[in-house]
Amino acid sequence: MSRRALVQRIRTSGGFGGDEEAERVLNAVLAVLGGHVIGEERCELARLLPTGAAELFAGQIPLTQPLTAPGFVAAVATRLNLPQPAARWATGTVLTVLAEQAGEALTRRILACLPRGYALLFGVADLNAARAAAEHTAAPAKAVLPRPAGAPREAYAVGAGRRTPVAAGAHGA
Repeated sequence: MSRRALVQRIRTSGGFGGDEEAERVLNAVLAVLGGHVIGEERCELARLLPTGAAELFAGQIPLTQPLTAPGFVAAVATRLNLPQPAARWATGTVLTVLAEQAGEALTRRILACLPRGYALLFGVADLNAARAAAEHTAAPAKAVLPRPAGAPREAYAVGAGRRTPVAAGAHGA
């Protein structure tokens, strides 16, 4: 994708006033992102970027400790002299367009290298957070206890502190 096409896509996606504003936002986000993405993911993303954007991104010194997602947005806000909500919008717009360009596999690998909380900025649902919340609040699993001697051929499931008969074969009894 050419730099002009990338800038126009960001302008359209973010509803920015013109190409100049979209380019300014792109440059700010790439400058901050360049310090966060390392290794093979850094090389792959740089190869996908147009000339100029790739150099800006790859020219950043990798950080030893990446910023949190809110810290990343704050760094973009400082570079652009924008309030936090506007910087969050600008950051999300650029990172979502980059994620579309990179594809799902590379985007997931980039997210795996970043602290938790970046997924939504890349336009990706944070399934790990949802999964962790679901596991934390899930009802306890039912355990299957052995059939007491002389009891009918049914298993007994224990869930929520009570024993409930379960049809034979349902749990391997």
